[in-house]
Amino acid sequence: MTISADGSVTATSLTGTYQISSNGVTGNAFFGTVYNPNESAGSANITAIPAYVATPRTGGVTSQDSLTRGQDASADDHPYYRI
Repeated sequence: MTISADGSVTATSLTGTYQISSNGVTGNAFFGTVYNPNESAGSANITAIPAYVATPRTGGVTSQDSLTRGQDASADDHPYYRI
């Protein structure tokens, strides 16, 4: 998954270009939604968590900035890291 500075999102598992909308910041974590602006369904929650900040769902802490995608606690088990 690649997130561009303009908020567009591309990934090998996605067709088309997606966007991110902000749902706010809580406890230093950014909450947003990844969605296809041309579709009425198929969105996903995305959370950006800075290094050394507890994840909102499980309270785990990592030494790297991370992104999670999904609505349930299992999303924290499969974070994305900057490469």
